Amino acid sequence: MILECGWSDIHLEGHPFTWSRGRGTNRFVEKRLDRAMGNKNLHYLFPRARLLNMLAPISDHNLILVDTHPGFTVVKSRRFQFENKWLYEPDLGTVVRRNWLGFQDCDLLHRLHVTANVLQV
Repeated sequence: MILECGWSDIHLEGHPFTWSRGRGTNRFVEKRLDRAMGNKNLHYLFPRARLLNMLAPISDHNLILVDTHPGFTVVKSRRFQFENKWLYEPDLGTVVRRNWLGFQDCDLLHRLHVTANVLQV
């Protein structure tokens, strides 16, 4: 039925199995249960698409990720970290208060994000 609909697997890279049970025992078993598929349009639009098997140490199923643009790297923003040296800045209270109170209609995460961006400048 899958073939009749024109679907085919996206190539899996990495470890060939996506599920396991009994790791560390003599009853350890691995299988490929999870997959991703695409039709001819998907394969035409993303000819280099690949399926990455991301090992998951907590779950018995691995995370699988469809990468439609292999080799394309996204630069991640640096995680916010409060700097103790800011405590010595005379304007710290004013900057935080202005940005925190200026977004009272927004949710907590948005207010934190805006205030953190101003502090990092």
